[in-house]
Amino acid sequence: MVQQILTKRGDEMTLQGGVAGVQYYFKNAERYAGDFTPTSDDILKSRRKTTGVIETHFEIEGQPFSVVDVGGQRSERKKWLNCFSSITAVIFLAAINEYDMKLEEDDNTNRLIESLKLWKALTSTEFFKNIPFMLFLNKSDLFRDKMERAPLKSVFPEFEAFIKNEEIAKKNPFDQGCAFFEKQYKSQFGGNAPFRTHVTCAIDTESCKVVWTAVREALIRKQSEGLGAY
Repeated sequence: MVQQILTKRGDEMTLQGGVAGVQYYFKNAERYAGDFTPTSDDILKSRRKTTGVIETHFEIEGQPFSVVDVGGQRSERKKWLNCFSSITAVIFLAAINEYDMKLEEDDNTNRLIESLKLWKALTSTEFFKNIPFMLFLNKSDLFRDKMERAPLKSVFPEFEAFIKNEEIAKKNPFDQGCAFFEKQYKSQFGGNAPFRTHVTCAIDTESCKVVWTAVREALIRKQSEGLGAY
């Protein structure tokens, strides 16, 4: 019964770890009840909402990095002002599987619409006007699964006209959806520096390695060349 409710109406609920995370917990409940050692998947699935400002410092091949992680909820955004100085680049995560979901703090606002508004506001502000942005279209695995049961055009009617484009029509449904969201963010971009888009799945460690390598090399190149582009 619980599994059926999660499948049919899970996206209407605010669940720690999301529907996929809760379903994973149920699937492994018997193992958790015993004496178990967490696996890599257990750790990756145990998501926690980011609150406050979390700063992490590390080195890769002798190159120091500082990553500042901030919560995206409306109540968290006032804390961002403390993070606006000495920024090399901004990584903006958009959970594209949430295209048919409402905000936790406002059940009248679509999460993707809110994300687009925030993207426009950030890229247009004087603090970030000339800072490179990296757009991560994240949770691509959940997006791929959801497209089958919740057509994108039912939430964004303009998607139907978008996929009639000759070049877009050749793509598979998943790539069409990603291209559609990339276009939406591009249309709302207010910065002067360019931005790049990466389709990501945070729990796919191998694909994340590829993306992070590309991002790291771009940042190092930008720093060494002193250029605005990357």
